[in-house]
Amino acid sequence: MGKSTDETGQVMPNQTDRIREEIRYTEAEITDTLQTIEKRFAPAHMKAEAKVKLREYSLTGLVKITEAVKKKPVPAALIGVGALWLIFRKKKKPRPEAELPGALLMERCPAK
Repeated sequence: MGKSTDETGQVMPNQTDRIREEIRYTEAEITDTLQTIEKRFAPAHMKAEAKVKLREYSLTGLVKITEAVKKKPVPAALIGVGALWLIFRKKKKPRPEAELPGALLMERCPAK
Protein backbone atom coordinates (compact mmCIF):
# COMPACT_ATOMS: atom_id res chain seq x y z
CA MET A 1 0.00 0.00 0.00
CA GLY A 2 2.41 2.57 -1.13
CA LYS A 3 1.93 5.59 -3.19
CA SER A 4 0.51 5.70 -6.67
CA THR A 5 1.19 8.08 -9.51
CA ASP A 6 -1.33 10.10 -11.48
CA GLU A 7 -1.28 10.68 -15.22
CA THR A 8 1.26 13.51 -14.85
CA GLY A 9 3.68 11.22 -13.04
CA GLN A 10 3.37 12.95 -9.64
CA VAL A 11 3.34 10.70 -6.62
CA MET A 12 -0.13 10.61 -4.97
CA PRO A 13 -0.65 9.25 -1.46
CA ASN A 14 -3.15 6.48 -1.26
CA GLN A 15 -6.54 7.00 0.37
CA THR A 16 -5.53 5.47 3.72
CA ASP A 17 -2.59 7.86 4.12
CA ARG A 18 -4.79 10.81 3.20
CA ILE A 19 -7.42 9.79 5.79
CA ARG A 20 -4.71 9.35 8.46
CA GLU A 21 -3.41 12.84 7.71
CA GLU A 22 -6.93 14.27 7.98
CA ILE A 23 -7.37 12.51 11.33
CA ARG A 24 -4.10 13.98 12.63
CA TYR A 25 -5.18 17.44 11.48
CA THR A 26 -8.58 17.05 13.16
CA GLU A 27 -6.97 15.81 16.39
CA ALA A 28 -4.68 18.86 16.40
CA GLU A 29 -7.68 21.18 15.93
CA ILE A 30 -9.56 19.47 18.77
CA THR A 31 -6.52 19.76 21.04
CA ASP A 32 -6.21 23.48 20.29
CA THR A 33 -9.92 24.00 20.94
CA LEU A 34 -9.78 22.13 24.26
CA GLN A 35 -6.74 24.12 25.39
CA THR A 36 -8.53 27.36 24.53
CA ILE A 37 -11.61 26.28 26.49
CA GLU A 38 -9.44 25.20 29.43
CA LYS A 39 -7.72 28.61 29.51
CA ARG A 40 -11.03 30.48 29.37
CA PHE A 41 -12.54 28.50 32.25
CA ALA A 42 -9.44 28.55 34.44
CA PRO A 43 -10.27 30.21 37.78
CA ALA A 44 -7.48 32.78 37.42
CA HIS A 45 -8.67 33.81 33.96
CA MET A 46 -12.31 34.04 35.06
CA LYS A 47 -11.32 36.11 38.11
CA ALA A 48 -9.32 38.52 35.94
CA GLU A 49 -12.21 38.83 33.48
CA ALA A 50 -14.66 39.49 36.32
CA LYS A 51 -12.42 42.25 37.67
CA VAL A 52 -12.27 43.93 34.27
CA LYS A 53 -16.05 43.70 33.77
CA LEU A 54 -16.76 44.98 37.29
CA ARG A 55 -14.44 47.92 36.74
CA GLU A 56 -16.12 48.72 33.40
CA TYR A 57 -19.63 48.45 34.84
CA SER A 58 -18.81 50.50 37.93
CA LEU A 59 -17.30 53.28 35.84
CA THR A 60 -20.28 53.23 33.49
CA GLY A 61 -22.67 53.31 36.45
CA LEU A 62 -20.76 56.17 38.06
CA VAL A 63 -20.93 58.19 34.85
CA LYS A 64 -24.68 57.56 34.56
CA ILE A 65 -25.28 58.57 38.18
CA THR A 66 -23.21 61.72 37.72
CA GLU A 67 -25.18 62.66 34.61
CA ALA A 68 -28.49 62.04 36.40
CA VAL A 69 -27.42 64.21 39.35
CA LYS A 70 -26.39 67.02 36.99
CA LYS A 71 -29.72 66.85 35.15
CA LYS A 72 -31.92 66.66 38.26
CA PRO A 73 -30.03 67.69 41.40
CA VAL A 74 -33.04 68.09 43.73
CA PRO A 75 -34.45 64.56 43.34
CA ALA A 76 -30.93 63.15 43.58
CA ALA A 77 -30.34 65.06 46.84
CA LEU A 78 -33.64 63.79 48.25
CA ILE A 79 -32.71 60.22 47.36
CA GLY A 80 -29.33 60.69 49.04
CA VAL A 81 -30.90 62.10 52.19
CA GLY A 82 -33.38 59.20 52.28
CA ALA A 83 -30.60 56.65 51.88
CA LEU A 84 -28.57 58.25 54.68
CA TRP A 85 -31.64 58.28 56.91
CA LEU A 86 -32.15 54.56 56.33
CA ILE A 87 -28.50 53.79 57.04
CA PHE A 88 -28.39 55.77 60.29
CA ARG A 89 -31.80 54.47 61.37
CA LYS A 90 -30.62 50.87 61.10
CA LYS A 91 -27.55 51.61 63.24
CA LYS A 92 -29.73 52.43 66.24
CA LYS A 93 -30.61 49.83 68.84
CA PRO A 94 -33.06 47.21 67.65
CA ARG A 95 -36.59 47.82 68.86
CA PRO A 96 -38.01 45.60 71.56
CA GLU A 97 -40.14 42.79 70.28
CA ALA A 98 -43.36 44.43 71.49
CA GLU A 99 -42.74 47.43 69.22
CA LEU A 100 -42.19 45.37 66.10
CA PRO A 101 -45.06 45.37 63.59
CA GLY A 102 -47.16 42.29 64.02
CA ALA A 103 -45.97 41.61 67.58
CA LEU A 104 -49.27 42.81 69.02
CA LEU A 105 -51.13 40.68 66.53
CA MET A 106 -49.11 37.63 67.58
CA GLU A 107 -49.92 38.33 71.23
CA ARG A 108 -53.64 38.38 70.50
CA CYS A 109 -53.58 35.10 68.57
CA PRO A 110 -54.63 32.10 70.62
CA ALA A 111 -51.82 29.67 71.40
CA LYS A 112 -52.18 26.16 70.06
